[in-house]
Parts: sequence; structure tokens; C-alpha cells
Amino acid sequence: MGPYDKVVFDDLYGQCYYPIKEGQSEPDPIFYVFYMDNHTEETINKIEFAYWFDNDKQNVKYKTKNDLQLMPGQEMQDGEGFITFETPRDTQTHLITIKPHKINDIEVDLGERAKIFRRYYINGTYRRPTHYIELFVNPKDKEAYEKYKTIILSMAKLCQSTQQANRFEVVSYVSSPNSKFFSSSVPTASELAKLFRIDSIPRVMLNRNLMTPYGMLNNDFRLKDLSIYTPSLKIGRFTDVFDFLFQRSFYNPAFAKMAPSITKDESGKFIFKVTGEISKQSTKDDLYLNLYLVENTPLPSLDENDSYPDADAPVFQKLVKMLTPLEGLPLSVNDDYTYSFSTEALQIEGYESGKYKLVASIYNYDNLPYKMSILQSCGIVLEDKKESSSVIDAETVQSGGELSFAVASANEGTEVSIDWGDGNWVDYTIGKDYTELKSELKGKVLHIKGDITKLNCIGNKLSKLDVTKAPQLEVLQAEFNYLSELDLTQSVNLLNVEFFSNTLKEIDITNCTKLIRFVGSGNFLNKIDISKCPNLEYFDCARMSKISSIDFSNCHKLKHVIVNECSLTSLNIPTDAPLEELLCAKNQIRELDLTHFNKLIEIDCSENKIERLHIVSPNLETLYAMQNNLKSLDISVAKNLKDIALLKNPELKKIDLSKNLNISTLSVSSCGLKELSVSHLKELNKLWTNSNELKSLDLSKNSKLYLLQAKNNQLSEVKFPSTPDSLAIVSLANNQLSSINFVKADSLRSLDLGSNKLTEISTAELPQLEIFNIRKNNIHKLDLSKNPKLNMLGVVENGMTACELNAIYKQLPTLNAPSAKINLYNGDKNDSEAKGSKTTIAEERNWKPAIKGDGSGCNTALLDIYNTATLVVWKSAGRVHLHSPYEKAVVSIYTTDGSLVKSYEIDSHETRLTDNLEGSFIIVCQDRASADFKVVKTIF
Repeated sequence: MGPYDKVVFDDLYGQCYYPIKEGQSEPDPIFYVFYMDNHTEETINKIEFAYWFDNDKQNVKYKTKNDLQLMPGQEMQDGEGFITFETPRDTQTHLITIKPHKINDIEVDLGERAKIFRRYYINGTYRRPTHYIELFVNPKDKEAYEKYKTIILSMAKLCQSTQQANRFEVVSYVSSPNSKFFSSSVPTASELAKLFRIDSIPRVMLNRNLMTPYGMLNNDFRLKDLSIYTPSLKIGRFTDVFDFLFQRSFYNPAFAKMAPSITKDESGKFIFKVTGEISKQSTKDDLYLNLYLVENTPLPSLDENDSYPDADAPVFQKLVKMLTPLEGLPLSVNDDYTYSFSTEALQIEGYESGKYKLVASIYNYDNLPYKMSILQSCGIVLEDKKESSSVIDAETVQSGGELSFAVASANEGTEVSIDWGDGNWVDYTIGKDYTELKSELKGKVLHIKGDITKLNCIGNKLSKLDVTKAPQLEVLQAEFNYLSELDLTQSVNLLNVEFFSNTLKEIDITNCTKLIRFVGSGNFLNKIDISKCPNLEYFDCARMSKISSIDFSNCHKLKHVIVNECSLTSLNIPTDAPLEELLCAKNQIRELDLTHFNKLIEIDCSENKIERLHIVSPNLETLYAMQNNLKSLDISVAKNLKDIALLKNPELKKIDLSKNLNISTLSVSSCGLKELSVSHLKELNKLWTNSNELKSLDLSKNSKLYLLQAKNNQLSEVKFPSTPDSLAIVSLANNQLSSINFVKADSLRSLDLGSNKLTEISTAELPQLEIFNIRKNNIHKLDLSKNPKLNMLGVVENGMTACELNAIYKQLPTLNAPSAKINLYNGDKNDSEAKGSKTTIAEERNWKPAIKGDGSGCNTALLDIYNTATLVVWKSAGRVHLHSPYEKAVVSIYTTDGSLVKSYEIDSHETRLTDNLEGSFIIVCQDRASADFKVVKTIF
């Protein structure tokens, strides 16, 4: 756990409307007040927030508040958490996501909070904007009322100042009326993004009480029967009429929204339909709906005194007709909190399109006012709609649970209905953007009715899908189902079809002449006819091995061709096609003529039988041509090439990269190369050149190199950058290296030098080293004191004695927990020295050796090491051996009671003492130059 895991981040509170003054060049920052409770033992003095807009986590910004002093156990007081954020310079609706990133410079994870906001020019003009105001109200909390009253007044001022037919929507979250403290439900960023980042907001006004001559109606009983009130309101002489209207009680927060529509039947009567959504905070049960038809009379303009005229003022919101009984009608809400309501056919004299609007009240009979919603629409346009004859039928093998379809239409407000398997139709309203419709599955056979132009049924386990009665369909996405057949002969308007990962054996798209995108990979087709699809730009039929030929000759608009893992022997793409992507790996292609395609960006022709490639596209960035028979390759024009893979082209022998200065990833393993020049590739990040015939490799100029794989060559020399800051992985196994030197490779984590001719190796400048392999060399000692992160080591077949192995075991860093897998390769099953080494030394450090040793091969036991582990003493073959950290030193041997036994002067790091010693001794090794010394106690 982190030190601040017990900090509670409550929420951020603030407006969603922020004004910009006319003529102001730079908008002021938006502001919020946040609350935190410090349940730690640390004082919080500094908080850094990360924030981003509209779910774009690629552009994260940071804001620090460092004027805090939140003591241990203290709750943040009102006003202390004030913080501002810079925003985009526009007046569009945005979603801001805010999260505490660091507390006292330590990263924390306390969750995210998302808010909507929008800026307005107070005196500007707008084209019917929709205003979002987030309002928090507790019906019994007068202080909360005062606190957020300014938001309502700001909205009122906006309506007056812009003098437009504004639409606005209030989104309210309300705590329980019995709760002492104000609280709110915080939606997730994805929920808010889905709700607010859409092209068309339902035409609805929320949280607005109905106006009458007696004031504003704001409770159940008054709204049940408007007929007892005078049905009109004269606008009097008020300087700010909205200030007057909104100073009254507004204990009716919006818990619903609606989008109304009206149609005229054959008898001349009118049918009103209301669709919308209930807040997830509100109850779905025992709800009732009242509908009132009201004249759509706008407010008059202000006179020269900035007042409304009082003479002959128009009637505002005149009640025309109640469309429901006084007691209301039951409102049924779907599982996803949407609802749909239709009136009976009603006679309305003199009805004109746009002349009227609907006012609705949604409530229940438990008489709690905070469960009431007052909804008011804009003018309703009369639409002469006929029921769509379009039906899509489907069957699923899913046994239960939730199922969903994402659908869209060519028009906003399109009505669709779905039978979820029980024979009952559920109504929905959709628009031009995808709307996800979901429900608990009620049966196996499903039906979708309505003018749907886009259908996404990905992963619905459909065994049947019939779209023949939906010729208007433009987009069909049916991936990851169990479809064995799909009839598209009637889909004449289809632009995009995707059905990969099904079990189709045939498909007919000859009538889909408008088709632009085709994705059918992962099926069992043995042929595909696209000759009648001249508009095709994207074609994917990968992973279908029975397809041996495709005729592209009539597809002159092709940009993307994906035919991997088929059985093609050739490609006949029109030479005038603006081809950008060609993926044809794992076929049987012998010739690939790319000399006409100068717009190519990506090519993958791996695992074919191609002998020559000539690239003419200067835009090419990726070239994969692995496992071919390449003998020549011309990529001199491809100056933007970044990623090239030519693995297993043994006849290639040489490659000219002199013009390709932007290469960052290069794979040329098994290409028969005898030399490779990469010094000019300043951007080179990853290099694979295994199994070639290289004798030297100069990487001294490749300072951005991260990975090097150069196994199985004849390398006797490798030059690295002087400061290889990026180098992390190096493999040089099976070469002829007798020495290698890394100069402060701080990032190196993995180093494989197995099967070379090394006699010594220093890892002192490799502090991040984790994996180290030196098997099959001639190395007898290692200094691992500067490698605290080491967790895997291989020293097999170096001829090490048991005592030399013990000396290495002593230097291993202690791991956090015992290793479940072998991570110490100390020998093979026939290695007697490994079996005689004392592997319990390594096991006590949580290492797991490949060969367990009993310690019998070395008579020394190092008991205590006082300054460092670099002074090592052991006995082998009856003689005492000493490894000194100093080249010239004086070695003094004492008994445990302090008596001097003997002194030696040594002139090298490795020394074999002449005397045979038995018993316990203290050995002191002192540098003759500096007088520095090391001490070890041992038993012989």
C-alpha cells in the first residue's frame, strides 16, 4: 500500500456554464472546488491533478495546488479546495476528466471524476444552442439551495441576454431528503461521454416548473389537473422576467428527458409519441405521465428600456388540451431506463406544424417531490410517417443474459422496435449516430423493425441473420458470430460489410455495387467475386486457404488489400489504384510488381516465393518480406522507411540502406550477410541480425539502440556507443568475442554472451542488469556487487571449480521471494564441480539452482565478510587460494586470538599461498598504495 491510499477523494463541484465577456481574447480558467479527507499520518501540502478533455488521454495536462495544509485526520473545509483548469478555446460542449495524480510528489490512484462544461459569450448570438447546467439540490437543504442558486440565475441571464429560442437541459443529482449532508452520484467518464458527446440533443427543457397566473406549479396535486387554473399567463413589466420566474421554489429537479414527435393518421387525428430516458437515480416503478399541449409562443423582445412590454402582451404557454386523464397514465420504463409513450388518436382543431409544444410531468404517488420531473419541449413538427416495412430477423444460440444491438438511421428521431424473443415489441428512438439498444434475452428468435441504415451485431452468437427485407442497410457489422450463410443479394445500398470469424462458405456481393469496404477474413470461402464492386477501397479476405485467385481488375479505387494466408499465386491489382496497404503474406506468389504503386505505406509479402522487389513509393514506412527467395532488393526511394524485416532470405547476401536514414527497426537475420553498415541509422532502435556471417559490427553511432540480437555470427569485435543510454537487451551468443566492454550502460537489463571466448567480464557499470548469461566461455570469477537487480544467471561450462561457484553464490543479491523456476544455471547433470558446490548459499538468497550441490567439493566456508565480498579465500587441492581486490597488497594471517601466523606480499589479484593451513583464521588484505584493507574470517 502507498502512504496515501487512505486519502478519500470525495468529488469536485462547480458550474457547467462559464461566461466569456464580449471582446475577451483569452477565456478565464474554469474552476471547481474539491474535497478530500486525510485519513493518513502524513500532512498533505501539495496535490497534483491530471486532467484531459473528451476522453483524449493522449493529451493529459497537469495542475498543482501547493497552498494546502491538510493535517492527519482532517477533513477539507469549504473553500480550501478551490482549483482552476485551462480549457480549449472554443464554445463547444466538453467533457473534462480530473484525477489526483500525485500527493506530496508521490503518485496515487484515487479514481477519476468527469464533468461537462461549456463556455458562452454573454452578449453573443447562438444558433439554438443546448445549454447544460449541472445542478445539485437537496430538497431539505436550504443552504444547498442558496449555494447553487447562482447557477440558475446564470442560466436565466443567458436566456435573456442572447435573446434566442434557447434550449437547455439541467442534469441533477439529489441526495436523500433525510440525509444530513449533501451528496451526489458521480457518473463515469464513459457514461457522460455517451450522454453528452452526441450530434443532436433531444429537444427538451428540464427542471422548469409550469407557469400559471398563480405562480409556478411545483407539486403533484397542482399538476394533476391544470384545467382549474386560468390557462394563460400575461407577461408583465419586469426588468428580468427570468429572475422573477426562477426566484420561486425549484424543488423539482429533472430526473427524465424526452423527445416528442407527432403523426397524423388516415382519419385526420393526431398521435403524440414521447420517448426519453429516466435517470438511473430515479425509481423505474410506479411512474405516471401527464401530457399537456401548450401553445409554442416565444417571449417578446425587450423594449428600449430593457423591459418587457405590458400592453397587449402575448399569451405565453397557453394550455390547449390535456392529452392524458387527470390521474395520469402508467409509464413503463425499459431495463436500460429508456421509455416510449404514445397517446390515442386525438382530434385537435386547427393544428399547425410547429405551433404547439408538449409539457409533461412524470411522477409517482409516494408524494415525494424530488421524484418529480417537469419536461418542456420545443415546437413539435408534424411528420407524416408511415410504418417502416424494413425488418431484420435473427436467431441466436446464446442461452440467456444480456444482448445488444448498435443501430443508426439516416434521420434523427427514427423510430425502431425490437422483439427480444418473446413476441413483444419494445420501441426506441435512434439517430444518425450509433445507439446501443440492449435487453435481457427473452428467446432465441429476434426481430428488428425500422429504417435502420447501420447495424452492429458483433459477438451476439447469431446462427442466422436475414437482412433481405432491409435493402436500405448501408453498414453491416456481424463479426464473431456463428453464421454459416448470409444473403446480401438485396443489399443494394451496402457500403460496408464486415463478417470475419464466422463459418460462411460462400457470399454473393455482385448486387452490392456501392460497396466501399469488405471484411470477410476468417471464414471458409473458396471464391469471391468483386468484379461488380468498382467503388471498393478496402478489401480483406485473409486466412481463407481455399481462395486461389481474386480478380481485382475492375477495382480501380483500391487503397487497402489484405489477403494474408490464402493460396494466391499472383495479384492483378490495377496499376492506377491508389494502393496504400498491401498485406499478402503466406501465399504462393512468385512475382510481385510494385513499380506502379507510388503511394504505398505498408507492405507485408512475407512467406512467399518472391525473388525480387523494387519499391517506388517514397511514402513507404513498413516493409515485411521475410522468408522469401529474395536475391535483390531496391529500397533506395523509400526514404521514409521506418520498419523493415527481411528474416530468412539466405540468397540476399547484401542490403543497401544508405538512403533509408529513418529506419528504427531492422530485422535481417539469416540473410547470408557478410557485412552490415548501420552507422548512418541514427534512429535505429531495434536490430536483429542473427545467423549471418558478420565478423565485426560498428554500433558506435547508434545512440538510440534499445535491442541488439546478433547471435550465431563470427563476431570478434562489436563497438557500442560511448553512452548507450537506451540499450536494454543484448544477445551476442555463439560468436568469437574474446573481450567486450560496456561503458556505463545504465539501462541494460538482459545480456547474453554465451558460447564466446571470454576470460573475464565486468558488470560494474550495469546497475539495471537482471538477466546475465556467460555459459560456454572461460570465465572463473565474477564481481556481481554492482548488480542488485540480477534475477537470472547462467555460468554453465566455464570450467569453474566448486569453490569458484561458491564465491559467485556469495555475491548473488537476495530476491524478494523464493523463485518457482530455475534461475541459476550453475552446471549440467554431469558437472561434478556444480554437484560439489554449496548451493544452499544461493538458495538462502531465494535462488533456484539447476544443479543442487552438497558442498563437498570445497573445504572453505566463508563465515563473515566485514567490508566487502571482493576478498575471497578458499582451499582447493590442499592449497590456500586468495582473490584480492588489490593488485599489490600485504596479506596477514592471524589466529582467532590475534596472534600473527604469517605475512605475504602479493603482486596480483590471484594468489596461491605456499603454506598449508588448518583451523580458524582471520585474514587481512591491505593495499600497499592506499593502506585500504579488507578482512575475512574463515575455517580451513
